[in-house]
Amino acid sequence: MGNHNNTPSGLSPRPDAAWRSVPESRRGVAMATTVITVFATGAMVAMMLTLASASRKSAEVRSDDILARYLAEGAIQIVKKDIQQTIANWEIPEPVQTVLVDGHEVTVSVGQTGYFSSETAPTGIQTWLLGYGLEAETDFGGSHAKVSQLINARATPIFQFAVFYTEDLEVSPGPDMTLGGRVHSNKNIYLSPNGSTLTANTNYVRSVGDIYRARKNNLNASNGTVMIRKYVENPFDSSEPEEYVEMVNKGTIDWLGGTSVSGYDSNFTEGLDYDCDGTFYSSEYDLPPFLEGSLEFWSEPDGYTDDTGYSVLTGEHGIGEAVTPTIGSIKAYEEVEGGSHVWDTDEGDYVEVEPGTGTHEPGFFHETAGLKIIVADDSGDWYATNADGLDVTDDLKTAGVVTIEEIYDARQADGGTDTVMVAQVNIGALNASGHFPSNGLLYQADLTAAPGADC
Repeated sequence: MGNHNNTPSGLSPRPDAAWRSVPESRRGVAMATTVITVFATGAMVAMMLTLASASRKSAEVRSDDILARYLAEGAIQIVKKDIQQTIANWEIPEPVQTVLVDGHEVTVSVGQTGYFSSETAPTGIQTWLLGYGLEAETDFGGSHAKVSQLINARATPIFQFAVFYTEDLEVSPGPDMTLGGRVHSNKNIYLSPNGSTLTANTNYVRSVGDIYRARKNNLNASNGTVMIRKYVENPFDSSEPEEYVEMVNKGTIDWLGGTSVSGYDSNFTEGLDYDCDGTFYSSEYDLPPFLEGSLEFWSEPDGYTDDTGYSVLTGEHGIGEAVTPTIGSIKAYEEVEGGSHVWDTDEGDYVEVEPGTGTHEPGFFHETAGLKIIVADDSGDWYATNADGLDVTDDLKTAGVVTIEEIYDARQADGGTDTVMVAQVNIGALNASGHFPSNGLLYQADLTAAPGADC
């Protein structure tokens, strides 16, 4: 009998039968092909893992680079602010400073560039510019960043202002009141006289925030009359034109048919087109939005030929903060443990002793002032010293800088009299004497009520 295929009809042969049917020489080729495929796949996987790891490390390095640079740039901004504050206090910035930025310490080097200049704005405000070079260095992860910047720090002495506030300024007088100098707030200004008239005879009403024609505690309380002078270059010059424009209150705007929160101020953003002709400038009763209208109403008078300026400006007009000095003690001497001075009853004055053994230290303004004028006894005798501690009393007396006068003051007077003794300083004579304080700060005090002195 011949061979018979036992596979049922329609079915493939068994796998082992098929394998046995492959020639012996081809079995090795199949095994080699399988091994090569496995090795190739493994190499590709390994290469992909290597590339992924390299990409991740590269991303981490880039991230560290960026974060290190941001930390250095942030430190520069912090030190810039610190320099402004330091200069405002008539001090010199530290040459090396370490600051915290998001919990990381960053070292910043500070050096003077030698640049110095002074600017006088059209309003008369004087500002000093001092050049500094800043360099911040920091490490983050595996990255190192160094950022350099040149700055011109600005110092604006606040004694140039009649009214200066670092916080909100509220002006709500009972009787009529006239402000005859520059007015500045590092925040908001609220103007609301109590049924009286507030007159600003100045070319400088500035708010870093907003100006409101109302009370701070009630923006609907927009009372009294506020008159602000149109811009002139020198409002202290009697030959300059003197023209005022009213900053109208809420009641006036409502009466004209407009809508107002607190009067003609930073809240007045829609404007009032009184005659409905599509413009804010055709009728005497038109009121443009405050942002643009303030530039119209309080610009220079008609026919004024000097540089254009504006008496009323806010933060929206670009007014920036004026950095202020730290407000220290106004006392001539502060009681401290281990001071440098003691009260000498025989001298009737504080005298220096070995540092650390005294009971008092000069107060902030007394210590900082470029010129000190001290009244030492009840007779009105006084002495003066400059920033270097040199006695300049005779020079000031010869120039007639200081005179002792009596003024009416029933609140502070005693002994049955309604006058008190004051030392008056003639600033013109002081300037002519050559002893005007180098840093612009004059300190004057009376020691007759000091410890141990007769009151």
